[in-house]
Amino acid sequence: MHCPTCNTKIIYYFGKTVKGKQRFLCSSCGSEFTPEQSIERR
Repeated sequence: MHCPTCNTKIIYYFGKTVKGKQRFLCSSCGSEFTPEQSIERR
């Protein structure tokens, strides 16, 4: 899996959404996302 914003593979688990889907945090650009779509960019 990679970040949809910057394509790096350095990502970490970052909690879950309200609906229970896993969220991830990119350590390179700070983007938060689920595998389906981007949620928020810091």
